[in-house]
Amino acid sequence: MKYIIAKNKWILLGIILGAIAGYLYYHYVGCLSGTCAITSKPINSTLYGVVLGGLLFSMFKNKKKDTMNLKEIATDALIVDVRTPEEFNQGHFQGSINIPLQEIAQRADEIKNSQKPVILLSLWGKKRTGNNVFSKPRA
Repeated sequence: MKYIIAKNKWILLGIILGAIAGYLYYHYVGCLSGTCAITSKPINSTLYGVVLGGLLFSMFKNKKKDTMNLKEIATDALIVDVRTPEEFNQGHFQGSINIPLQEIAQRADEIKNSQKPVILLSLWGKKRTGNNVFSKPRA
């Protein structure tokens, strides 16, 4: 039960707030003539609020991102660590090769000749610069 509540907390919050808003709408605004299908009875107005609140707050629900574990794809890819040799020697992903970012443009051919997909690793997002080297059209 805790898992269901934790996973759907935004929807549950929307249902609760929607129910309160629906009842308050009936109580303070409502349809006095009784001819309005949704707001003529407190149960209808409350249920309408529940549905709208649940739908509205479902937009805020965390969506699981489609991600892959690096260990799962490492065997089928060339992993290039673009950190400095000192950083690389302090610890690196098993099977990765070290090509410092400053050298990546000069050594791009040896990476481009690989038949495997290339994964660039870095510590602080430096791979974006490396990606630019590989995304430029070949001459």
